[in-house]
Amino acid sequence: MSMSKYIRKEVQCRRVQNNLDDESIALLLSEIDQVREYEHPGSTTQDDTHSSVSCADCAERRRIEKVFELTIGLHIEMPGNKKSKYDEAKRERKSWYTHHAIISNIIARNDSIVEVELIHMAEYENKLQLCKTRRTFDLKYDELYMIHYLFPRYSPTQVVRRAEAELERFTHAHESNTGTSFYKYNIFTSNCEHFATWCVVGKEENYESLQWIDQILQPFINLGYSKQVMYWISKTVEAVRHIFGHGSKAAHFFTKLLHASSDEISEILSGVIPGWLPSARTVLFGASGIYTIYCLCTTVYLYHRKWKAAICEPCFNKQLSNLWAKFSVYGVTSFVTYFMVQGSVNIPVVIGSIGLIVLSIACQYYIPNIRKAFMAPYCCTKKAIRRLKELEIGDIVTLYYFCLPHDVLITEIHEQEDGKKGELRAVHYATDGLFSTRIVKEEYFKINLHFRSLLGWSVQRHECAHLQRFPPEIAVERARKRVGETKWNPVTNRSDHICYWAKISRLIIKEDTCDVSQSVNGKTESALLSSLLIGESDVHLSADIEIGDVVRCREKEGIVLEKSGSEREINLDLALVEGTVKFQNFSINLNTENVQVLAYHPVHCYEKPTRAQRARHLEGQSVSKKVFKDFCILLDA
Repeated sequence: MSMSKYIRKEVQCRRVQNNLDDESIALLLSEIDQVREYEHPGSTTQDDTHSSVSCADCAERRRIEKVFELTIGLHIEMPGNKKSKYDEAKRERKSWYTHHAIISNIIARNDSIVEVELIHMAEYENKLQLCKTRRTFDLKYDELYMIHYLFPRYSPTQVVRRAEAELERFTHAHESNTGTSFYKYNIFTSNCEHFATWCVVGKEENYESLQWIDQILQPFINLGYSKQVMYWISKTVEAVRHIFGHGSKAAHFFTKLLHASSDEISEILSGVIPGWLPSARTVLFGASGIYTIYCLCTTVYLYHRKWKAAICEPCFNKQLSNLWAKFSVYGVTSFVTYFMVQGSVNIPVVIGSIGLIVLSIACQYYIPNIRKAFMAPYCCTKKAIRRLKELEIGDIVTLYYFCLPHDVLITEIHEQEDGKKGELRAVHYATDGLFSTRIVKEEYFKINLHFRSLLGWSVQRHECAHLQRFPPEIAVERARKRVGETKWNPVTNRSDHICYWAKISRLIIKEDTCDVSQSVNGKTESALLSSLLIGESDVHLSADIEIGDVVRCREKEGIVLEKSGSEREINLDLALVEGTVKFQNFSINLNTENVQVLAYHPVHCYEKPTRAQRARHLEGQSVSKKVFKDFCILLDA
């Protein structure tokens, strides 16, 4: 038995003895998994190699809660100091743009304050350029986010080396007046987010040494790396509408022009151009041709990124399908519009054209969001299973249920002699029919791997190796705890959501334990407070709620004073405001009722037990909900 397997077995045995929770087990086993890298001859450390596949499209954004979460080589994001404002009512900081940087060194840290060295594209010597600067962040005022890459190409040490090497190239290029990838700041193709993302997942070559196809596609690749670009476009649209008015032709024209080439542009142009210019049909066909060429070029670009291992398989499939789904909507509306403009211009035709324009805009704009809502919550590829011995308990697989793809989590495997037939026992959202009530059950599925449908292999496994996972036994245990639940939702609580909730642990950030100075000399540049609310999460087990949490249930919001009951049936004593501060008891069945926990940034808040104590002091007093929450939660209230 290998060392990692032995340790893993010991951890499982001691789990019951020491009463460790699931999150602690996940953290221990994630450390054990790293031992496997050294069990094979010829293996190298993480700093000596880089991943064969990288992807920036599926990166996750997470709020920094402690300064110890800031590590060397981390890609961080923060609201821009210019054009920022603080909403006192919502206690939320808002900014028109965000800034990105790479942490190259940790100088000092103390409590919620940290002094770091950043390599980024920022204002330096009165112009925007690549530079290294020293910044002091106070989490009370600086709202920092880490960008967590599911598929990074380089290790943190390599990220810093790449950033420093590019900075050195920039310095030499500036002295010799020659170009580099980030020689000159460009909001669309060479901004701070482009640089930080390139350091983590970008290719090794310099811009000048790229092949001809890379040089052609590089602006598109850079544009794709910046998620802020689309945000700036939306702000431009708001500004244009504010200047010209929402109903003006100028605002309508610029809005469509900034979003995409589509048939509504043709209609707008045909209404404003003189009669001697090409007809609406000519403009429509011309726009269709341009849009077709655009889709074909974008498809080539996506395949090129996949060939270069610059995008993961799920993101490639998502972007390609989104592209051609939009094109399909455009094609249908253009086809109908063409036949409408063939006839005479009358009121029904005008109304119909306007309706098609609105439909086309809505469909093309919302297609990515709609598809995202119905896709699996995590970015994973699928592997076709040809023999049942390839499966293990705790695996998430897609099989066919009522002739439709359906995700389940395996709890038992019963294999027959040939290895291609057998039964799988699995937890999933079951139903007696497509329109009947759905309930979480543990059921048997007969498997025949000799059969392959027109839609693909009958069983496909979700590859989750790049995610932080619970051990198989704990994943099965967690899934079985949800049996009996009837809260199915087509967008937020499907069978795949339950499977991933059971198997994937929350992102566990390894805190930096390096010994650095505790004397922070600098001061933060931000004069505004950071946002109070981090987010909210659904409660699935009693352990998800702690004394002092702010919870929302049955359209009421309160602070937890006491908690009792089982894992799925809990009793909560809440302090809430209904004219006066009252204490109420709620008996909640998590199989049928929804409960959310609101998470606040710890730098602004009392510890959770203290919140409950302060809430008890207000019993019977007549205060507003805002005053009650501020008094119980905020340190500075």
